Amino acid sequence: MGENELPTYYEFISKAFASYRSVFEKSELFPSQNISFIDDVKQRKLVTRCDVVLLFLCAIFWTLMRDYLTKEYFLPFARYVKMAHCHVEKFPESAWKLCWYLFSWAFTSYTLFFCGYDYFYRPLDIWKGWTSEYEMPTEIYFVYLIQMSFYVHSVYGTLYVDMWRKDSIVMLIHHFLTIILIGFSYAARYHKIGLLVMFLHDVSDIALEFAKCSNYMKTRDNKIDHVADRLATIGFVFFASTWFWFRLYWFPLKVLYSASYGAALHIEQGIPFYYLFNFLLWFLFSLHLYWFLFIVILSLKIMTGSIKEVEDTREYAVESETKNV
Repeated sequence: MGENELPTYYEFISKAFASYRSVFEKSELFPSQNISFIDDVKQRKLVTRCDVVLLFLCAIFWTLMRDYLTKEYFLPFARYVKMAHCHVEKFPESAWKLCWYLFSWAFTSYTLFFCGYDYFYRPLDIWKGWTSEYEMPTEIYFVYLIQMSFYVHSVYGTLYVDMWRKDSIVMLIHHFLTIILIGFSYAARYHKIGLLVMFLHDVSDIALEFAKCSNYMKTRDNKIDHVADRLATIGFVFFASTWFWFRLYWFPLKVLYSASYGAALHIEQGIPFYYLFNFLLWFLFSLHLYWFLFIVILSLKIMTGSIKEVEDTREYAVESETKNV
């Protein structure tokens, strides 16, 4: 197998855990330092006060932008097309996320494929010549700023704006995990693999929010809109497909493979937070598997006739519990 050919799952697992063992055994990958990584970040100003201020300003901007679009466009639109009352309050959340993920994924995809990078096709090369002295390219810096500020906003959104769902606690864990991952990869200059992770995530969120918006629109003025119904089904099929392909196939075979085997293969110096970084990526992958269970459950319910249409099973469970209180 060529160095950058996609491995099988067996090759990925075997090489990943062989790399973890190899890194542990090679003491030269853990040179003694008189200064901690955190102190090094502070001294060389890898994360500046300006970065932190911009981060929170952008998070506030997303919050204000969401509130403005909800009041001026999303809610008026939902009422104008006479959505079912139970969907009027849900629609703005999905409409906002659909707009943001479309923008985010388009910008990330442009940066990854049209700014001279080939990390997607050659993920192991991410670590060739890596050094914490890297100056982060401007376009990747803005990808990081946009993404991390959105997840800071999303913590507030999940707690105080979004509808509370069965997996909202898991969603909060995901947001905090994402903030930690983005922060670590920024400080350690792991921005190449970070860009790849971001690209692989947003596309399935686009499909999910599109399917939910279509689902909310199919009942209007007490009538079924069959076009919206078909679009909801198409969106769900695309969502399930992209979730599996991007997060359960490409994510482990490109990102986890590169973070484990690729890093150990190419880096001859210390690897800051090698185990922690890999642990966080594996934990993120476990969340992918957890949420994929909801997709499988919904698919089985549709195929067995338990439900007749695409619904968010997380909402379904919470609404049922609320009615029983």
